[in-house]
Order: sequence, then C-alpha cells, then structure tokens
Amino acid sequence: MSLQSNNTLTSLNLESNQLSGESILAVAESLKFNSTLKELTIGKQEQDCDPQIEEKIAQAILENKSLVKFQFQFKDPVIQKKVEKHIAKI
Repeated sequence: MSLQSNNTLTSLNLESNQLSGESILAVAESLKFNSTLKELTIGKQEQDCDPQIEEKIAQAILENKSLVKFQFQFKDPVIQKKVEKHIAKI
C-alpha cells in the first residue's frame, strides 16, 4: 500500500535514512493525495537535495491540508518560512 492511498497512518518518521532528494520528493508528492498523515519527519538525510527538488518538495507540502508537523531543513530560508507558515495555519 502506498502512502498516497494509506488512510490509517498518521505519523511517519524517515529521519536519518539516507534518502535521496528524489525519494523525499516522492514521499512529498504522495501527500498531495493523503489526508490522514499529520506528522512527517524527513530531516537529517546524508545527501543534500538539489534546489529544484527542494522547491518541488515545498510545493507538494503546500498542497497538503492535513500535516500539522513537518520536519525538514530547506537550504533556502524563504522556502523554509513559507512551509513553516503553511503548517502553522493547518
């Protein structure tokens, strides 16, 4: 079962799992269709994300309406603030 169609998982911690930027993006993209996940932690990965991938991750998170806690450190402080502000509104 994918995260996209999962309707029971409310918290997911993928911290320190050596995920690539593409893998993190895939998780974030699935959240466009998931309305049950409330918490997602994907920080402290071994690899840094490409700036374009970070932008896509942020866009996917901004489209999600259910997350109340999201932990990921964007390199771009403007993107970081935008995502933090979105999460705070939910």
